[in-house]
Amino acid sequence: MRILSFHIRTALSNMFRNIGINLLTIFSISVGLFLIAITTVTLNTLNRAVGEWTEGFGLVVYIIDSLDAESIIDLKSRIEDEPEVKEARFISKETAMSRLKKVLGEATLEGLDENPLPNSLEISLRQGNIQPENVRRFAVRLKKIDGVEDVQFGEKWVGLLATAARRFTLFGSALGISLAVGIVFILSNTIKVLFYRRSNEIKILKLLGATSWFIRIPFLVEGIFFGSAAGVLASGASYGATYWLGSGQAALNVSLVWPTYAVILFGGALGVVGSLLAVGRIRL
Repeated sequence: MRILSFHIRTALSNMFRNIGINLLTIFSISVGLFLIAITTVTLNTLNRAVGEWTEGFGLVVYIIDSLDAESIIDLKSRIEDEPEVKEARFISKETAMSRLKKVLGEATLEGLDENPLPNSLEISLRQGNIQPENVRRFAVRLKKIDGVEDVQFGEKWVGLLATAARRFTLFGSALGISLAVGIVFILSNTIKVLFYRRSNEIKILKLLGATSWFIRIPFLVEGIFFGSAAGVLASGASYGATYWLGSGQAALNVSLVWPTYAVILFGGALGVVGSLLAVGRIRL
C-alpha cells in the first residue's frame, strides 16, 4: 500500500508540474471519448427505433376461398405454433372490405356486386426474426401449407431497413475504433514526452537502485488519470448533448446509465494501453 500510495503521489505531483501539456492532453482525449460516446448512444437509439418500427411488422397470409371455418381455425393454430410467430389475427373478407372502403371511399366501390377479397391472417413476427432472409424463408414455408393461397410481405422495405441498420453499425464501429486508436496514440506520445522531461530524475532513481518497473509505474498511473479525467469530461458533455437534443428524462437514462461509468472506465483502459506502449518501448 505504501508503494502504491507513493506512485499515486508521484504521478499527481508530476501532472500538476506539467499542467499545461496535461490539460491539453486531457481535453484532446475527452473530445475523442465524447465522439465515441455520442456515436454509441446514437447507434443504440437507432437500434431501438428500428426495433420499434419493426415490432408490428408481419406477413399477410391469404386463405383459399373454399376453406371452411373449422379449417381456418386449424390453419391459424398451426401458424401460431411456428417459433417465428408472435401473433396471428384472422381478418375476414368483410373486415378487409370495410378497411378498403375507409381507404378508398364507399363511392369508389359501389359497382361491386360481390366481395372479391379473400379471408386472411395477419402474422406478427418476433423481433429477432425480422431479417430479410429469415422472413423470405418463412414466407416460402407458409406458402406450402395446405389452405394457403398466397403470402405477401414488405420484402423491399425489410431489406432497406436491415441494410441501413448494418451500415450505421459498421460506420459507428469503424469511427469508434479509429478514435480509440487516436486516443492511444495521443496518450503514448504524451507519456513519452513526460518521460524524457524527467530523464534527470530517472537517472537518480536508477543510481539509487530503483527497478525499471518502479520507475515506469507512475507513468502508468498518469495514463489512467489522463483517461479517467477525460472520461469524466466526455460523460458530462455527452449528458449535456443528449439532454439538449432529446427529452431531459431520456437523456438522464441514456447518459448516466451508459456513458458516465463506461466512458470513464474505457478512458482509464485506454490510458493504461497508451502508457504501456510508451514506457514499454523505452529502455532504462
